[in-house]
Amino acid sequence: MSLLQAGRPSKGAKETKLEDISESVKTIRVNFDLPEDMHTELKMYALKEKKSVKDVLTEQIKQLLIK
Repeated sequence: MSLLQAGRPSKGAKETKLEDISESVKTIRVNFDLPEDMHTELKMYALKEKKSVKDVLTEQIKQLLIK
């Protein structure tokens, strides 16, 4: 017997409420060019730290702005 079931996958999903949305932080996309060798090193660093490139850069920007 198959484990697959017919029906709407979103039926059991949690309903989103207005207060859930209003508490979220608005984000802005940042895009810039980086030399290929630096990008490779950045990706290797993130992999070694078991983080995403986004997480590494976000942490560094937070540290920069705290000073």
